[in-house]
Amino acid sequence: MRPALLRAVHDGTRLEPVSLELGTDGLKLTIGRRQYFFPFVTYPNGERDAYATLAACARAAAADGIDLLGCASCVRFRFSGMSQQFSGGEAGYCALAGFRSTRGIVSIDHGCGEFIKADGWPGDLDAAYRSRMNVADSEPRPSRLNAFEGAIVGLAAGDALGHPAEFHRRADIIRTFGPDGIQDFVAVGDPAWRTPFHGTHHPAGTYTDDTQMSLAVAEALVDWNRGDLETLMQGMASRFADWSRSPENDRSPGATTMTACGKLASGVKWREAGVPNSKGCGSAMRVAPIGLFFWRDIPRLLEAARASSLITHGHDAAVESSAAAALLVALAMSKRNPEEMFQTLMEECAPRSPDLKACLERLPRLLQEDPAEALSARGLGEGWVAEEAVVSALYCFWRNPLDFRAAVLSAVNTDGDSDSIACIVGGISGAFNGLSAIPESWQKEVENGGGLIDVARRLCHAAESSG
Repeated sequence: MRPALLRAVHDGTRLEPVSLELGTDGLKLTIGRRQYFFPFVTYPNGERDAYATLAACARAAAADGIDLLGCASCVRFRFSGMSQQFSGGEAGYCALAGFRSTRGIVSIDHGCGEFIKADGWPGDLDAAYRSRMNVADSEPRPSRLNAFEGAIVGLAAGDALGHPAEFHRRADIIRTFGPDGIQDFVAVGDPAWRTPFHGTHHPAGTYTDDTQMSLAVAEALVDWNRGDLETLMQGMASRFADWSRSPENDRSPGATTMTACGKLASGVKWREAGVPNSKGCGSAMRVAPIGLFFWRDIPRLLEAARASSLITHGHDAAVESSAAAALLVALAMSKRNPEEMFQTLMEECAPRSPDLKACLERLPRLLQEDPAEALSARGLGEGWVAEEAVVSALYCFWRNPLDFRAAVLSAVNTDGDSDSIACIVGGISGAFNGLSAIPESWQKEVENGGGLIDVARRLCHAAESSG
């Protein structure tokens, strides 16, 4: 976390640098040369309370003459459980990140969209409190714009990073780019590859059909105006058909998707166009906008995500994996931790698809395995089918919940469908951590960066203005 979000005053005069580290067993607070460690406050039912633990650290520091000052930028004071212990905010962390949930705590500087940055520190805490309450009264529904932007740019960045790695084995990636594999945008068909390239060359930062179709879903949601499901699906189907005939469709789209789009273009209705027994990941990779739009309405989200899969992919694994992928984005918007995400998928989606359930059940035991093992045919699979792509994305996020870069790169450097897995996890991590968690160079260099932000903002406005 950035030092500006948490400060300490020693003897009433001297500001001390502060850092906060959440470990597996407790919380370590470093103030200047002093360190305070407390094991997590644990309730009889086993729940850990990270916030109460931080309060204990603060009291120990106070006994040494050190006052801990929290971030004064949070404008939703009424929702902040620890604002009463500190001068405002969550001592640099947001209560909406998951009460009593260690992994769910997210640094405010990751841009959850719940804050307005304040310069300096308020001398009059009563005035600061009133100011925050006034904003909360005027904006009773907090904006999630930063999360919308993070998810849309994040899915595109992950997709673009994985684009050149698709159809390459991990061994080939490592042999070409070194032991860490791909670490930045690489041109498709880059001469560094030792294997012959046959296809269309694209510059570094170019995304694939995964992002193109995600944007089509987003545009359909923006134009939907809260009509019925039939209207929404017709809008998506129309955009899919238009995209399939566009010259931009030159990035190895899946055969199932193209078959279905051909039917749509010939006038077949959306419910009848999909390939019934196909469970490729083509429908799960594009549903992040559904998760964003319906993040407050899970029943509607599941209905829309499942229907959107039927336009192209009809197998129950594809349908439920699409629901799961959209649900993961919505849960990320709510700052649920990975364990909660996993349990929710097991409850909502796994019972409806034996294949998805079996893949999810393998995930917990593979969390300690290196991505080279977990994201392979020996682990979760290579991601070419829907359940493998979605569960692999959850694996990448679970291992790196606060690190967008690490999460997507672990997806990129795999044997299988690198771009789709990275696209899915990019949307999840982007929604969870916000736009500011994505490296600035990736924000600037990804294809159509300005257009991605525009779509995210219009989608956010449509979601928040229509209920």
